[in-house]
Amino acid sequence: MTQTTNARLAGFMFLFYIATGIAGMVVFAPATRGETTAEKLASVAQHATLVRAAAAYSLVMMMNPFVLAVALYALTRDLRPRPPARLARTLRQRTRSDP
Repeated sequence: MTQTTNARLAGFMFLFYIATGIAGMVVFAPATRGETTAEKLASVAQHATLVRAAAAYSLVMMMNPFVLAVALYALTRDLRPRPPARLARTLRQRTRSDP
């Protein structure tokens, strides 16, 4: 794949990861409503299908960061590595003071 394709895939996956995370919180929130533990368990019992869908959705959501990581790796693997000495030289502070 080309750099452009990898960049587009990484950008899409980043936005898709955010959107699906927010959507999951909004859609599946009613399954665990309640103040006390007993109320939350009663809500889970009432929304059993929604809880099952949330579990399946969570498994699918686990793939998002992996695809994003692979896309980012493919995007950056061809970059020339920077030697640590250059970074140290750039960030080095001058220790002696000039008169």
